[in-house]
Amino acid sequence: MYSRRSLYHTRTKDLKDFIRVHRLPKALEQRVMECFQTTWSVNNGIDVSELLKDFPDELRADIAMHLNKELLQLPLFESASRGCLRSLSLIIKTSFCAPGEFLIRQVLSVSPCPCTTPPFPLSPACFGVDFWAVFAER
Repeated sequence: MYSRRSLYHTRTKDLKDFIRVHRLPKALEQRVMECFQTTWSVNNGIDVSELLKDFPDELRADIAMHLNKELLQLPLFESASRGCLRSLSLIIKTSFCAPGEFLIRQVLSVSPCPCTTPPFPLSPACFGVDFWAVFAER
């Protein structure tokens, strides 16, 4: 417990030093600190991908399925096979944003999606992600 608290204080100090050295404006400083605090409160400073990187694929897939079960139960995925869901769960990346900020995603449509046609190969084309951007509410 104390090591995690120490890590939090170390990272907070590093962020404040970064802000000072680079002379970030107050509004940007506040956004940086809010983003850090929001992210920390959600994951307690634990990087899941780093933590699980040495686990066997089967175990990582089981854990990923558990972590993403609410998302994978959406109607969008109801026709996907269990194998497809396991593969998807391994590549889902959770993003957090500070209060007052929004995640905006532009998607290119792909037809047909390889995940929904036999033999269900997993392809990044399923997501058609062109870019991700975070915009602050002004």
